[in-house]
Amino acid sequence: MSQALFSEFTFIRKGTIRIVSGLTEEQIEKIPSGFPHNIHWNIGHIYVISERFYARITNSEPYFPDRIHTYFEPGTSPAGWDSSVPSIETIIQLLENQLERYKAVDQTTLDQQVQDPYTTSSGYTLNTANEFFRFGFYHEGMHIGIMKSILKLVKTS
Repeated sequence: MSQALFSEFTFIRKGTIRIVSGLTEEQIEKIPSGFPHNIHWNIGHIYVISERFYARITNSEPYFPDRIHTYFEPGTSPAGWDSSVPSIETIIQLLENQLERYKAVDQTTLDQQVQDPYTTSSGYTLNTANEFFRFGFYHEGMHIGIMKSILKLVKTS
């Protein structure tokens, strides 16, 4: 079961990275009408939330180089960015490294209670590493869908 969990995460994360690889800067940065964010924000947000989950799973501090979280937390917007926002290339590297750190999580601890459970904005409480993984899949998949929708709109405009 746990090996399947890591295989699923690898599949999802590689899909996330594949979406942004090869896009133009205009496609990555454009915010279509009716959307609050661009592809750049969505991929950075995936990293930040996944890093917060990883920190809870491993009882460690999140790895947020260059204040990355200040750009991609819930409630932030590309409209408030300065010239120090991490590049897509930087975020892709962080996502790849994060995947490797997740894959190194001790599989025997997946069903143990974490020290710091988390309740989502929808009221669902994550108590174990397995629950953090699974909810993270949902979260990343949701943002993959948003990025694909944005990409359809920016390719036609």
